[in-house]
Amino acid sequence: MLIKILKVITLAFYFSVPLSAHWSLLAPYQGFLALLFLSLFVIHLIEYALFRKRFQQLTDNQNHFMQTMIFGFLHWMPLFSEKPKT
Repeated sequence: MLIKILKVITLAFYFSVPLSAHWSLLAPYQGFLALLFLSLFVIHLIEYALFRKRFQQLTDNQNHFMQTMIFGFLHWMPLFSEKPKT
């Protein structure tokens, strides 16, 4: 449940970055939001590079690249922490 809430917050952040240029309430934070967005992009690229081999071992046919680029550890942490079903 917490992961889903954090995913919604993450999506809200991603939508607020382009809106910050047009919404006066967020305009003072536009530079900070853009820097945070770029930092997250680079961090998520590194995360995908580190976990790419483990994603390839999963047989769930998800697009792990896009999920990792959007949600980062919120995507891969539940995948790797759940016990394998036998």
